[in-house]
Amino acid sequence: MLARDFGVRHLIVEGGAATNGAFLGAGVVDEFHVLIAPAVEGTQNLQGIVSHRDGLAGRVEFRLKSSHVLDHGVVQLTYEVSSYNGGHERKSH
Repeated sequence: MLARDFGVRHLIVEGGAATNGAFLGAGVVDEFHVLIAPAVEGTQNLQGIVSHRDGLAGRVEFRLKSSHVLDHGVVQLTYEVSSYNGGHERKSH
C-alpha cells in the first residue's frame, strides 16, 4: 500500500519489542538492525527486543549480513530477514 499509494520504497521503523514483533510477524521486514551498547540494565522485568503474541519461532529467520564497531564500543549487527508464511518461504519486502 505504501509503495503503491505513496511511492514509498524504504521505511525505517524504530520501536520497542511489540512494534518489532508486529512488523516481523506481518512479514514486511527485510533487514533488522541491533545495536549493542556496553552497558547493563539488569532489572528483572526487562523486555526483549522482539515480542509477538503468537511467537515467531519457525516463522522468521535471520542471517547476519554485517557487524560494525561504532563509537564508544557500540556494536551494530545487521541481519537479512526471511519470513515464512504457512510453511512456504517468502522473502520479505
